[in-house]
Amino acid sequence: MTVFAALQLGYQVALAALTTGILLKGSWPMRRTICTVFAVMLAAWLLSGLWPTVPYSLAMIAVDAAACVIITWHPAGKWQSVVGLSYILQIGVHLGRVANGDNADMDAFWWGLSILALLQMFLVGGWWINGLDLPRRWRNSHPRAAKARRSGVA
Repeated sequence: MTVFAALQLGYQVALAALTTGILLKGSWPMRRTICTVFAVMLAAWLLSGLWPTVPYSLAMIAVDAAACVIITWHPAGKWQSVVGLSYILQIGVHLGRVANGDNADMDAFWWGLSILALLQMFLVGGWWINGLDLPRRWRNSHPRAAKARRSGVA
């Protein structure tokens, strides 16, 4: 198994686990976001077998643009805007592939998409962890700093 195949498998397992956790214990905007991320991954997998190079990237530009609109649809918070930004970066990777046509460096293309996919996973996972009611000692870095923040000193 290559490093890239292991990365893809790890991404798919993490996405399935994160999707399950958020669907069970997440807010509506968070559920909408994770379902959109999951749908984009599914669309990428289905479209990659249908079309060769450039038509695949053109189709994924449309899918990523729709995903960005769905994720950042009102009400959307800071976490969703950052996830939406990652889809704009993903559109840029696909545009680079379209601009180079069949001469595109496929290793750089797939690594760029994989890194963005992992970034999206970390962002949605961080948002989910941030929304959980964790014990007080995990939320505040230090009791004195937390007290200063509450009093408006820091």
